[in-house]
Amino acid sequence: MSNDQRYIEFFLNASGALYEIDCLELSHPQFAVPFRYTMANPLGLDVQHEDGSPRRYNYQLMGITAQTVRNDLDQKLDATIVDYDDTLIEAVEGIESGAVQVALRKYRSDDLTSPVHTIKTLEARKISKDSDGKVTFAAEAASLNSVGTGELYTLSRFPLLRGTL
Repeated sequence: MSNDQRYIEFFLNASGALYEIDCLELSHPQFAVPFRYTMANPLGLDVQHEDGSPRRYNYQLMGITAQTVRNDLDQKLDATIVDYDDTLIEAVEGIESGAVQVALRKYRSDDLTSPVHTIKTLEARKISKDSDGKVTFAAEAASLNSVGTGELYTLSRFPLLRGTL
């Protein structure tokens, strides 16, 4: 069964006891290890990524808001993570260049062997922390759905454009 089918089955046929688990991963070449967070279990969570590799997600208070629909090419999300011990913000402040890579994986609570939905191509260019210990950022695709042909549409090449201007 494909991940899309598993995702549809989750929403259409799942019992009330099942729920969706968000797992957020922040990585950068200058980080010693990626930061992996979930709110699903105060003891942390062991899952398998889409390639089958096991990963540990640590419990962290956070909020994630997706700004687009699931099948949109212009994926965006806003996140707030409580960082009382400053480990995340200190790692971010140590970055010399480049953006933090953001991945969001969603799992079914009854199956942690592979995500039902994954967004792995987001970048967070500006990450800030407020006085309450909350780290906030907006993550979006590196180059949003911008397609250009490089062609110039001039009246000499396309005379019928004159009627539309």
